[in-house]
Amino acid sequence: MRGLMLATDTVVIVIIAGAVLVLLLAFFKGTGGRGIDQMTLERQRSELCSRYLSLDNDCDGKADVKTNEQLNDIYKINDPNLMNVCQRLGIPNCDGKGAITPTDLASPGMKCLRACCMGCS
Repeated sequence: MRGLMLATDTVVIVIIAGAVLVLLLAFFKGTGGRGIDQMTLERQRSELCSRYLSLDNDCDGKADVKTNEQLNDIYKINDPNLMNVCQRLGIPNCDGKGAITPTDLASPGMKCLRACCMGCS
């Protein structure tokens, strides 16, 4: 009878230890992934804003240097990447509606750009 009791106690302890291990792994795996994703989004935000600010330093929606190549570049940046990144970061005024419209400072995209890119504040 004593031998059976020892085996039952051992099984219960192993089950409890396994459950604790699974809970710890789930906790650390769940929180770590979000941190890495957040860092990736911040890096993308920094790169996209830096590229935009190199063309439009005062964030008025107009290229600072009026060469045709740079004027075309400012419209190439007018893709959804910057707004998408800012929306995923939860930046105010970045709800994913509208595009960056360089000629209209009141457009939802320009409001998002000004809120998202620190150099535009």
